Amino acid sequence: MVSVLVLVPAVEYNTLVSVLVLVPAVEYNTLVSVLVLVLTVEYIAAVANPCFFAADTPGPPTNLTVKDSCKDNANIYWDPPLLDGGHEVTHYIVEKRETERKAWSIVSSNSAKTAFKVPDLDAGRCYIFRVSAVNELGVGESCETPDAVRPQGVAVFLHIREEPGPVMDFKTLLVTKDSCTLSWKKPDGSRIIAYVLEVSQGDDYKELMRSKNMQYSGKDLVEGREYTYRVKAVNDSGESAVKELSVVGIILPTCDLRELPNMCYIAKEGSMVRLKIPIIGKPTPKVSWKKGEEENLTDTGRVCAESSAVNTTLLIRDCQRSDASKYTITLRNSAGSRESTIFIRVVGKPGIPIGPVKFKDVNADAATLKWVAPKDDGGSEITNYILEKRDFVTNMWVTVSSAVESNVQRVTGLHEGTEYIFRVSAENKYGVSEGLKSDPIVAKHPFNVPDAPPPPQISSMRHNSAYLSWNDPRKTGGSPITGYFVEFKERNSMLWKRASPSALMMREHKVMGLTEGLEYEFRVMAVNLAGIGRPSAPTDPQVALDPIDAPGRPDVVSITRSTVTLQWTEPQSDGGHRLTGYIVERRDLPSKIWVKANPVNVVDPAYTVTDLQEGCKYEFRIRAKNSAGALSPPSEQTDTIICADEYAAHGPIIIDSHVMEGHTSGLETPSWSLPPAIIGKPAPTPAGSKGGK
Repeated sequence: MVSVLVLVPAVEYNTLVSVLVLVPAVEYNTLVSVLVLVLTVEYIAAVANPCFFAADTPGPPTNLTVKDSCKDNANIYWDPPLLDGGHEVTHYIVEKRETERKAWSIVSSNSAKTAFKVPDLDAGRCYIFRVSAVNELGVGESCETPDAVRPQGVAVFLHIREEPGPVMDFKTLLVTKDSCTLSWKKPDGSRIIAYVLEVSQGDDYKELMRSKNMQYSGKDLVEGREYTYRVKAVNDSGESAVKELSVVGIILPTCDLRELPNMCYIAKEGSMVRLKIPIIGKPTPKVSWKKGEEENLTDTGRVCAESSAVNTTLLIRDCQRSDASKYTITLRNSAGSRESTIFIRVVGKPGIPIGPVKFKDVNADAATLKWVAPKDDGGSEITNYILEKRDFVTNMWVTVSSAVESNVQRVTGLHEGTEYIFRVSAENKYGVSEGLKSDPIVAKHPFNVPDAPPPPQISSMRHNSAYLSWNDPRKTGGSPITGYFVEFKERNSMLWKRASPSALMMREHKVMGLTEGLEYEFRVMAVNLAGIGRPSAPTDPQVALDPIDAPGRPDVVSITRSTVTLQWTEPQSDGGHRLTGYIVERRDLPSKIWVKANPVNVVDPAYTVTDLQEGCKYEFRIRAKNSAGALSPPSEQTDTIICADEYAAHGPIIIDSHVMEGHTSGLETPSWSLPPAIIGKPAPTPAGSKGGK
C-alpha cells in the first residue's frame, strides 16, 4: 500500500487542503511508480484539480561493504537509500546471521550513521549482514539478494580467518609394554590442512606424522621408559599452539610391603592410624581397599583411603577394636591387576566380661561368683580380674580382690540379710575393662521362708474359745516346716495376738481367752529354718458364742400357686440363751443361692412363704437365732416344691342303707345328719334339698 499526499485548493478560503489517500502500490523493482490519480472534489461552489505527492517507507540502502574485519568484529559501511519515501531517514537497523542458519539477529536497531562496528563474532565462521532504513512511516523494504524473489535487503558474506586453536582432548587410547595409540580432536577455527605430531629426543623433537589423521600408533617402545609427544594443527593462516602428552610403557602394578613385617600393622585403640604403602605401576594404577569380606571401603569420615601415583594411604581416626581385620588392596591398570592382603591388629584394654554373673553356694555370710571371660581380650592376654562389692547400707564400692586369676571367686565376710551387688572387670597390660555388674543378691541361707498357708478353718466356736485347723502352705521355701503360729484379733482391732508363745507342731489348735459376744478373726503362719513365713488370709469374722443346734427339717403343710406353708421343730439346744426367732431361707431352682424368705421376724416354728411364682420350683430351710446373736447352722432342706393349687374330685357320698330306704322323724323332734365321710380337695361344702328345693 502506497500513501499519496493530495493538495486540493479550497474554494471558499483560497487555500490548499491536503488529503492523504492510500493507494495500492504497483509492484516494482527499485523505484516506486507514482500513480497519478485524478481526484474530483465537489465543493458547494466549484471543482478543484488536486496535485499528488507519493509518501512511503524508505528504499534499501546502497553500497553495503565490509572493511577492517578481524576474528571477533567487523566494520560495515553503506550509503543512504535512493528514495527516502517522502520523509527523512531517521536511523538504520543492522542485522546478521550465520550462513548455516536462516534466522536473522538484530545487531543494532538504532544506528544513526551509515557505518557500524559489528561485535561478538566467532572466528572461523561465515556471516551475512543486512541493513534497513527507517523513517517516520516505518522500516523500509529490503532489496533483493541475487537469488531472492522479493527484496530482502542488502547482504554481504563475511568469513573471518585466523590461526587454528590447539587440538582438543589429546590422550592415549591404548598403552602396552612396547606400543601406544594416541588420539586428539579438531580445534575450533578455519579448515585444518594437516596435523603435525612430534616426539622428544633429548632437547629436540622428531616429527612422526604430518597428515589430517587425528590418531597415531607408536611401536617399538621401551618398557617403563617415558615418551613425550606433542601435536599442533596447521591451516592457511598458520600453526596452532602445541599440546603435549607424556606416555610411559605400562608396568604391572604391585604394592611394596617390605616395611610391613609379617604383613601386620599393630595400632593402639583410640589412636590415629596412617598406613602409607608405596605402589608401583605404569600407567598409574587405580587403587581400591576392601575390609574383610565386605565390599569396597568407602569414606566414612573416620575411615578413608587416599591414593596418589606413588603410594596409597589408609587413614583411621580414633581407631577402634572393630577396625581390626584383614584388608585387601587391589591395584588395576592397563597392564593387569594384583591384590595384596595385610592385617591390622588393634590393641587396647579388654572388653567387658560376659554376663550374667552366676551365684553358687550362697549362705548367710558367703557366696561363690562365676562369669565368662571377655569376648575381646584387647589384643593382649587377660592378666587378672578385679572384683568389687557394694551393699545397700553404705552404698559404696569396696574391692574384694584385685588379683583374681580365674573367672570363679568365693566371697566371704558377708552380713546375713544384707543385699549386695558385685562388679567384675578384666585387666591386661593395656588397661582395665568396664565392669560387669551382677544382679542384687541377699546374703542368706539357700532356702526361703514358707509361703502363706490357706486361711484356717473354724471347726467350732464357743463363748470363750475357738477350735481351728489348717493345711500346709503350697511352697515350703526349700526347707521343712518346723511349726506354726496362730494369731487372732477382734474384728475392729488392728492388733494381732499370738495364741501360743511358741510354735505349734500340729496343724490344729484351740484358741482360748475369747470374750463372749465379740467377733474374732484368725490367721496362721508357717515356720522353717529361714524364719517365719507370711501370714495366711484371715478367716471371716465369727462371734464368740456357744452354738445353737439346727432346727428340725421343715414340713410342707400346704401349697398353692403363690404360697407354701411350712412348720418345723425347735432346736434341741438354744446355745444358753433364749431363742428370739427363726430365719426362713429359700432357693429358686436351679439357682444355688439361698435368700431370706421372711421379711419379718418369725417367732413360732411355722411360717407361710408368699409371693411365689406359679409353676416354679423351690427348696426351703430354717435357721434359729437367740438373744445373744448366735445363729444356728441351717436345717435340712425340703424336697423340691412346685407351686400350684391342689384340686381333686369329690369322693363318693356314703349313706347307710336304712337311710336310703327312708327316714321318719317325729313332728316334735325332727332330725337329720350328714353322711359321715365326704372327700374332696379343696374340701367340698355339703348342701341338701327338699322336694327339689
